[in-house]
Amino acid sequence: MKEKIQKIISETNPNWEIIFYKEEKFIKIIIAGGENGFGKLSNYTSDINSLAYKLEKEFSDVWLIKWENDVLDDIWYLELGIEI
Repeated sequence: MKEKIQKIISETNPNWEIIFYKEEKFIKIIIAGGENGFGKLSNYTSDINSLAYKLEKEFSDVWLIKWENDVLDDIWYLELGIEI
């Protein structure tokens, strides 16, 4: 399942990667992304919207747990839950 999710993520942006994966009653993932200091909010929201659309086509339910930007180097961490 992890490989399937990473494939969808990579199709959205090849620089994004899963840095945490846990599968229990649902899948919890954390994705690292960003533009190293040059990111614009509109780029992020557009990319995340595209990823959400692709994940929701493959899985019955996907939800946001947390989205955090570390501010210093413009890398963000997106935490999602995915129904198995």
